[in-house]
Amino acid sequence: MPAKTNKVQWRFPLRYIAPIIIILAGFYFLSLEYQRPITEKAFWPWVVITVGAVWLVKEFKK
Repeated sequence: MPAKTNKVQWRFPLRYIAPIIIILAGFYFLSLEYQRPITEKAFWPWVVITVGAVWLVKEFKK
């Protein structure tokens, strides 16, 4: 008698992918900033990360 298995169908909506890509891009740009020998760091990678995180939270609340 064959064993029954439950098939899990993963459905990851495409609307979550764009904010995740933006957050990852923000962390990438942030890592580039910390490789520079300049003492003054840019704040814009943090803005990109924050915008992506807020967008992702808004998508989860829909």
